[in-house]
Amino acid sequence: MPRNLAVLAAGVLALTGCALDATEEQGDYVTETVVVFGADGRETVHIREMTRDEAAQEFATRQLYQESAPAGGEVHAGLAKDSTCAYTSLWLYDEQLHGGNRICFSGAAGLDVRRVNLSSYCRRKINTFCVGTWSEAVRSYWGGDFEGYFFAENLPQGSYRFSSFTPGQLQFTVDYIVEAATHVNVGPLIE
Repeated sequence: MPRNLAVLAAGVLALTGCALDATEEQGDYVTETVVVFGADGRETVHIREMTRDEAAQEFATRQLYQESAPAGGEVHAGLAKDSTCAYTSLWLYDEQLHGGNRICFSGAAGLDVRRVNLSSYCRRKINTFCVGTWSEAVRSYWGGDFEGYFFAENLPQGSYRFSSFTPGQLQFTVDYIVEAATHVNVGPLIE
C-alpha cells in the first residue's frame, strides 16, 4: 500500500509540474481561434498559437485598417491583411483591454442570423485537453462589420439576458451580461 501511495504522489507531482509548465508558457502565448461560416452554412475552424506581442500588433493593424476605411466602408487598398482573423470579423477576448486568447467569427454575406454556442469552442488547452471554453469567458470584444448580441442563459436570476453590440463597437471591458454569455448572435436582435 505505501508503494502505491508513493507512485500516486509521484504521478500527481508530475501532472502538476506539466500543468505549471503549460501555464507559464501560456503567459507569453495566446490562442487564436478563427470560425468562418461559408455560404452553405458550414463552419470552418482554424486554431493557432501566437505571442502576446503578435496579437497586440494585429490589434494595432486592425485599428489602422478601421481608421483608413472611408465612410462608405471601402477597404484601403494599401493595407495587407496579415492576421488569420479578418478585420471585418467579430473578435472576442478572454481578458480585458483586448488581451489574452481570441476567437473571431466571420461569415459569408447574406447568411441569416446565426446563434453561436460559445461552449462549442475551446479557449484553453493543457497538452491536448480542453480545460476551458468560451462560454462565460468574454471580457472584451471588437464588433465586426455586423451587429449582434450576447445571450446569457445562466444568470443567477434564472432569466435570459441580452447585451447588443453595433458594427465596429470597441469594448475594453464588458458588463455582467457579456461576462455570463453562453451564446453570441450575429445579426439583429429577434425577440
